[in-house]
Amino acid sequence: VLETTPSGQPVAWEEPDGRLRGEIKPLLTFRDKAGRYCREYQAFGTHSGETIGTLGVACRWATGTWHQEISIAARPSNEGVYQPAGLGDAEFNAYLTELMSGAPLDRAAEDAALESGWR
Repeated sequence: VLETTPSGQPVAWEEPDGRLRGEIKPLLTFRDKAGRYCREYQAFGTHSGETIGTLGVACRWATGTWHQEISIAARPSNEGVYQPAGLGDAEFNAYLTELMSGAPLDRAAEDAALESGWR
C-alpha cells in the first residue's frame, strides 16, 4: 500500500481465513532528515466485532523496502478518522515533527514520487 497508493486513498485488506479485515490508508508523504521518503498511515482491523487501530510512520530505505519507524494504538473519532489513543499522541506528534525535513509533499510531488518508483 505504501509503495503504490496515493495519500487519502484507503485500501481494504482481509486475512485469508476472513477473521480479520480492515483497511490501511496513507495520510501524508514527506522526506526525513536523511532524505528518505516516509509516509504516515492509519490502519484498522475488525476481529470478532472489535475494531483495533494503528497510526504509524514508515520510511523507504535504499533497498526499496518500507520500515516502520513508529506505530501507536489509535481509536476512531466521531468522524471515523483514527486519532492516537491515550498518552501516545504527544510523543507521536513530537517524533513526526523531529523526523520530517520541511513540509509534507503536495499532491503533484507525491504523484511524481509514486510514478518514478520513489526515485
